[in-house]
Amino acid sequence: GLATVGDGGREIVVMPNKEMFLAEKEMTTYLPKGTTVLNNSKTEKLLNDEKSLNLLKQIRNKKMIFNNVIKIKADRMAHNLRK
Repeated sequence: GLATVGDGGREIVVMPNKEMFLAEKEMTTYLPKGTTVLNNSKTEKLLNDEKSLNLLKQIRNKKMIFNNVIKIKADRMAHNLRK
């Protein structure tokens, strides 16, 4: 359903299909059932840890979608749901 993420600072959002994105600012978007949101504290720990950051970059480079691409898709989905 519709959810607001990034309202407490940056948050990593992991979709059930294992795609992920970084919500860098507050946004309301469609998140499918089974989505995991890492709160700001956990996100910042991951992003500030070099080993974790390298792992996230490797995952992203292998198939994950971050930030604007997924936001555009999610915004379109939310828009279609409101019709």
